[in-house]
Amino acid sequence: MAGQLKEVRNRIKSVQNTQQITKAMKMVSAAK
Repeated sequence: MAGQLKEVRNRIKSVQNTQQITKAMKMVSAAK
């Protein structure tokens, strides 16, 4: 159970990281 929770947390973290990266990409492309 604890291992599963850790996996879920990691997945959420990676999803948030991806969202931040895409947001940054959009800002960069808008700045050009």
